[in-house]
Amino acid sequence: MDHNTELATNIFLCSLNILQILANLIVLLAYFTDSQLMANDNIILLVSLAFIDLFYSSLSIPYLIALFIGWVPNGIDYHYNEHVVLGFGSGPAALMKSGCTITTLIAIDRIWALWAPMKYYSLKKR
Repeated sequence: MDHNTELATNIFLCSLNILQILANLIVLLAYFTDSQLMANDNIILLVSLAFIDLFYSSLSIPYLIALFIGWVPNGIDYHYNEHVVLGFGSGPAALMKSGCTITTLIAIDRIWALWAPMKYYSLKKR
């Protein structure tokens, strides 16, 4: 990958991460400052989704900064053994995938509740 493409990709990822943090902070700020929203029990899944997404995006900031400046630990470009990476990386990768699946299902549930509220609540009451 040439330098310009790498720079454009890194700028896009950093701006996307900043946008993600700001959007989730707005959702959480709106929830905790508005008493009507806090009284609504149905919005708790959306708040949980915003909190977890804020947590994930906050954890990725140091990695994006390191990616942006091109930092390599100890100045050495590491070449990892694929068996070690697979052994130690498959557990956390499975947890991240399940977390992404759960947050996606929560988001779909909330979109469905907003898109067709009467049908959604009639199916939930059965």
